[in-house]
Amino acid sequence: MLAKIDQCFLKILTSRFLRGILPNSFYYSYKIPEKLIAVDPLTPRSSSKLLVYSDKKIIDTSFIELPSYLNRQDHLIFNNTKVIPAYLRGKRKRKTKNGDIFAKIVIQLDKRINSSDWLVFCKPARKVAPEDNLIFSSKLNATVIKKIGSLAEVRFSEKGECLDRLIDSVGEMPLPPYILKKRDSKIEDKEKYQTIFATYKGAVAAPTASLHFDNLLLNRLKDSGIKISFV
Repeated sequence: MLAKIDQCFLKILTSRFLRGILPNSFYYSYKIPEKLIAVDPLTPRSSSKLLVYSDKKIIDTSFIELPSYLNRQDHLIFNNTKVIPAYLRGKRKRKTKNGDIFAKIVIQLDKRINSSDWLVFCKPARKVAPEDNLIFSSKLNATVIKKIGSLAEVRFSEKGECLDRLIDSVGEMPLPPYILKKRDSKIEDKEKYQTIFATYKGAVAAPTASLHFDNLLLNRLKDSGIKISFV
C-alpha cells in the first residue's frame, strides 16, 4: 500500500471506503467548535490527535501510534520542500493627478516566474492595478505588471538570492486562514510551521499533515519496517 503525505492531508483510504461511507457531499459538511481548533502546534509534534477508521470502528488515538495501523513494508512518501515566508505585508502606492495615494496591502506569493517576477494573490485584490508600487520595507518593493484573474504579476526591486534573503527577512509564514483569523503571525512560526525534514526552498503553503512527524515517530516507523522516501 502506498500512503502519500502531501501538502494537504494524509490519505490512507480505499475507494471502497469512500463509496460505502461517504456517498455524497452531505458527509463532508460539519461544524467544529472554535475551542477545539488549535492555533499552535503541540510539543512533541507526534502527540497530536489521530482519528483512525479500521474494521468498521472509529478510534481516537495519537499520531505516535501511526505505526500500529500500517503494515510492514508500507511506503510513506513525504514532501521535503521548505516553506518560504510567503506572506508580505506592506502598503500600495498609486500615483494620481492629485498626488500619491496609499493603502494597506497583503500579498501571498504563489508562483515564481523568473529571478525577480512572481505571481501573487493580493488582499484586497480590488486595491491593486497595473503600475501600482507595493512597498514592504525600505529595501524591498514591487511594481504590479498586470492582473491575471485573481492573481497579479509583480516585479520586485531585487532579484535572485538577494530577493530571497529580503523575503526571508520581511515575510511571514503562510498560516492557514482559520489560524490567522484568531491570531497574528509570530516569529516562532517560521520554525513551528516547517517540517523536520524540510530541505529545498520553494513551498508557499505548509504541508500540514507532515507537521505531525518528529524524529521519534520516524524512528518508530523505520523500526516497524515502514519504508520512507522524500520528493
